[in-house]
Amino acid sequence: MGQKQMRFTLPDEAACGSVDMSRDEAVLILLQHCQDMKRQETRLRLVSLLLLLSCVALFVFSQFQRTSGASGQTDQQTSAATPSRAYSQQDRECPAADPPTDTQNLRIYLTSNYKPNRIPPLTWNVLFDENSNYNTNTQAIVIPKDGTYLFYLRLTFRCLGQETGFGLLNVLLTKWNPAHPREEDLARALDSVQCRNGVYRTMSVIQLYDLIKGDQVSVSLKNGSELITHSSFGAFLT
Repeated sequence: MGQKQMRFTLPDEAACGSVDMSRDEAVLILLQHCQDMKRQETRLRLVSLLLLLSCVALFVFSQFQRTSGASGQTDQQTSAATPSRAYSQQDRECPAADPPTDTQNLRIYLTSNYKPNRIPPLTWNVLFDENSNYNTNTQAIVIPKDGTYLFYLRLTFRCLGQETGFGLLNVLLTKWNPAHPREEDLARALDSVQCRNGVYRTMSVIQLYDLIKGDQVSVSLKNGSELITHSSFGAFLT
């Protein structure tokens, strides 16, 4: 008698293909391990995304607190002032000086939308840059003083134009300093997305770095620049 063979097909997300149930039991164990690793990777990405959102929320809240505090101080000074007629004209001609700000602080947030055939493919638009720490020539964030900085990078990408296979995205976070021009890799991120309509992936990189004044940190795309649909990049002094 011929032995019947049963076939078991894994979901697309597992990316492990079809497996013949008549194979050795060790193969099935390996496939189960593959699924477990995929679930762990999904949880790690969710945690990274939540951490990124927490950092952005903290950044927005700190800016709101700074703005509210400056506005409240100005209102208090205005209500307390009772200039006499003799000095009213002089007060109008000599307004109060703005409160001093830390010109060496770093708070910056950049975004980019991919455009085909653009060189370089990832060009940043400044949404917020407190002390002009973005270098448009090098597409890099310039460190104003020695300290510990939190950098965050988020990329949304997909694969179109193919019915099968996967699109590969390879990203580098690098730094260099005019005083020490040798480029150094800070972080590398590698991910892939299935080439199928409606399938998107998100890559997040969040790291703390000890940097010195003059360091320039930038994003470099080694593979998959055509896959990116939206990206954001930023940093602040901790």
